[in-house]
Amino acid sequence: MNQFLSSVVATLTIASLSAANPSAFPHHQNPDEIVVTRGDKVLGSIPCERIVLDGKGRWNTEGGYCYTRGQVGRTSDGKMYARVGSAWGAYFVAESSLDVFFESHDDGRTWPGRWNVDLPQKRLPGNFIVLDDDSFLVSATQSTDSVVSIYRSTDRGRTWKLVSEIPAHPFEENYLDGNLLQLQDGTILLPLNFAVPVEDEDFQTHTGLEFVLRSTDRGHSWHGGPDLTIWEPLIKARLSVLPKGPDSYMPGGTFMGCYETGLAQAPSGRVLATLRFSGYPWVWHERMKEAWGGREPDKIGRIFRQVMFSASDDGGLNWEMMRPFADADGESVIIQQETNGQMVPLGDGRIVLIHQRRFGPYQLVGRVSIDGGKTWLHDEYRISAGFGYSGSVVLDDGTIVTCTGKSIASNILGADSKGGEEVEGRHEAQIIRWKLPPNEEVLSMSQSGS
Repeated sequence: MNQFLSSVVATLTIASLSAANPSAFPHHQNPDEIVVTRGDKVLGSIPCERIVLDGKGRWNTEGGYCYTRGQVGRTSDGKMYARVGSAWGAYFVAESSLDVFFESHDDGRTWPGRWNVDLPQKRLPGNFIVLDDDSFLVSATQSTDSVVSIYRSTDRGRTWKLVSEIPAHPFEENYLDGNLLQLQDGTILLPLNFAVPVEDEDFQTHTGLEFVLRSTDRGHSWHGGPDLTIWEPLIKARLSVLPKGPDSYMPGGTFMGCYETGLAQAPSGRVLATLRFSGYPWVWHERMKEAWGGREPDKIGRIFRQVMFSASDDGGLNWEMMRPFADADGESVIIQQETNGQMVPLGDGRIVLIHQRRFGPYQLVGRVSIDGGKTWLHDEYRISAGFGYSGSVVLDDGTIVTCTGKSIASNILGADSKGGEEVEGRHEAQIIRWKLPPNEEVLSMSQSGS
């Protein structure tokens, strides 16, 4: 299958009988295709390559719920680096020795290089990025404090030096909540969530505020966090600030009630963001349910728990109000429990959204916009089974190299062997090399589902 990426994909293979039922996709036996569906209908498939990254059992922890996170970057000499880790046993208890770097010299086809991450103080890495000078930057945290640490490596991840720390003040907690992104002008963006723990129902700043911090000196200093003049008196007085409607903002916060921000920059320079909107249920949510793709309230009352879209035209300083990933008629293509997304801009102006689906059999799903993110197709590219966070890079020929964790447990596959409880299972990682077909074939396949 290595040859499939050397030429433009000219035809679409009709899905085999084994994939005739989309709900069976996580158990699909052909590793060399991504099945494309809409609802219960199979539209077709596209070829792919899947390469297992061997963690040698490192990510299989005992007890509790855990997952694997994959991120990938590329240096100027063409080498590719994947970082996999963050497998948690007891929630938020881990260390950097669980994280592994893999190295590829052939655009992600094979990964012979392998070494453990060894951060000072064994802090837990959350985000990894290859900078334009080929140095690595990692942000890390630890459950015992509320400080985010930034480390830099100039020897491609073998050794690390602490370059800065970001405290939670005036909030009580902050934690890593998205991906690092270096913009075309060299600025580095880092999403962080700041929160006050729940103390009572009236003090609702525990819903969390998502800030996108900025660094112009390769991570040595950061700007754009909480404004002390706003938040210190509010928190001290135990006052809450809630948005009045879908067009209002939290004071000093980049996004309201949002988490797990995925950042990307289009070739035009526009910065794109996927936002997991799943904050405390507010009074205006009910009237937005239909337009924003909400569902009936979950067990804590949330109508929305899904990926939303935003963009910035000034390098992440100011952001458009979030809105759904919607089709040409304004109908959301995302519904509740489709969370944690990241956009992958292609050189031809198209954008691929990759997000988790956390209902039924858990899986990683791709969606496509052919007009730069203005509208989105309803088609679902079933990329991977199981639960995991992913990162992607795009090669010059349009090949998408996706690195994703893959946690397989009975509850994640949709079974109910333990009454729906979270159970330990098999935790893996993989590289998926795939390529979006030309627009006419994407549209032809999409129209077959109408």
